[in-house]
Amino acid sequence: DDFAKFLTNQDFKSSKHTFGGANITESISNKTDLIGYVIYSKSDNELENQTINTYTGNGADLIENRVSKNNPNNQFIISKLGIENTQKNGAKFKLTSILKKSDNTSINSVNTNYNAATKLIETNVNATNLDFKQNLEWYKSITDNQTLSLLVNYQYAKGNSLVNWNTNNYQF
Repeated sequence: DDFAKFLTNQDFKSSKHTFGGANITESISNKTDLIGYVIYSKSDNELENQTINTYTGNGADLIENRVSKNNPNNQFIISKLGIENTQKNGAKFKLTSILKKSDNTSINSVNTNYNAATKLIETNVNATNLDFKQNLEWYKSITDNQTLSLLVNYQYAKGNSLVNWNTNNYQF
């Protein structure tokens, strides 16, 4: 799987990771609670792999020198904040907001040299996502068997992905 591949990867030139989190659970009053958390993660990596391949056949050897580079950088934040309140008349009110944001960039390049020719293929990836949800809930018991409920949900999502391929070989 991807995690095992990450652990056994021998191609790292550099790797920097930042991680943080916070949590809050606070009773503002005997009827109102504030609950929330935030998690942040950022990783900047630089990978490089160099190989020399020799191809034999037809009486001549072809020697290929290949350099593969990858620079993935990922950042995300997720946060949730909620307030819960029990009113004097027994009604319950709950407001919850959730925010998720991520930015992922990667520059991948493969540079191949053989027979005095240089071929370069570069891929630039930039993906950003934003997701915001808000939930409002209200409950009021009328009798032991009847409850009035009001639920309001709002969601906003926006995602952009841009992939750009570049090459010095215009035969593609």
